[in-house]
Amino acid sequence: MKTGFDVTCVVLSLVVSVLFLEGIAGVGIGTVFAMLFTGTVTQHFVNRLNERFVFQKMMTIKERA
Repeated sequence: MKTGFDVTCVVLSLVVSVLFLEGIAGVGIGTVFAMLFTGTVTQHFVNRLNERFVFQKMMTIKERA
């Protein structure tokens, strides 16, 4: 999901940049690298945390009553 959102944002940035600045500005190799790998790396760490810890949903006020 994160990677899809990042791709959408970068593509939108490219379109706006080309339309209003008549060229690609502000989108470099670092942006593309971050777009592709941020979601993947984050998911890796989430999986590692889920293997090591047990996360439980907190009770809401309604559930306590």
